[in-house]
Amino acid sequence: MRNVRRRTTLALVLVLVVACGNASDTASEKRVPADIPPKTLDDWAAFPADRAPRPLLIIGDLPMAAPSERMPDELKTMTRNRAFVRKFGPVETPSGKVRVELPDGPAEMSLISAEKAFTAMARPAPDTVEVVRGELGSASFGTDMGAVKLPAWLFYVRGAEAPVAWPAIDPAALWKPGEVRATAVAADARLAPDGRSLTVSLPGPPDPCPGQQPVRYETRVIESEQAVAVGVRAVGAPAEDCVRLAFGRMADYGFVLKSALGGRVLVDAQGGVIPVTRPPSIIR
Repeated sequence: MRNVRRRTTLALVLVLVVACGNASDTASEKRVPADIPPKTLDDWAAFPADRAPRPLLIIGDLPMAAPSERMPDELKTMTRNRAFVRKFGPVETPSGKVRVELPDGPAEMSLISAEKAFTAMARPAPDTVEVVRGELGSASFGTDMGAVKLPAWLFYVRGAEAPVAWPAIDPAALWKPGEVRATAVAADARLAPDGRSLTVSLPGPPDPCPGQQPVRYETRVIESEQAVAVGVRAVGAPAEDCVRLAFGRMADYGFVLKSALGGRVLVDAQGGVIPVTRPPSIIR
């Protein structure tokens, strides 16, 4: 079921010297698990995949920081650790609700105050950076269903040129903000119009060493009502020792699910969330 088209993905390119034989077996086992452990789906057991609107899964670190070149190194670490201390006064929050365009359709949402957003954003730390101003604006956040533009509180950190952003919408519309871990192995995933067929870019098998049979990767998938986990399993073992370069080669693999993906979360074998590109004909 694998598409033989292969490509190198810049975000995942790794240049490694790999020894075939026993050493290669060990390395392959770490990169390509034999099977997907059922516990991979456990973290999503409470996820309301069928809720409308479905909670947003903002992938990666929050608050969302400015490009790294616009922030001194010492502030980058504090921002990643959310080590903020408030040094700004009261900020007015507009009343009423705002219309937000979500992946599964528009929704009316309440705004939270700058104070509530700051409380959600900051964590206790011995060394902190001062937040000197907060203002309401907007920002584009990456989710498992693509980029979403949201109202956001923009917090200005002393010593940085650009603000950090935290969603200004009701926390009930978000799923564990700042805690959703992105995939480290998949490049992307595309859902077909039938809602069940997925194409996922995952690591491809290495070239065989001289005299050995090629290692083949087979697809693996497990499903629950809340999430789907996909991966590949190595079939075949190196026949002799050699040294070669592995370039983080990627390959497209096809997966057919038992039922439509819908609002379920797609994850890799290690539990990292894989963003899915859905065709325009499929809202959820």
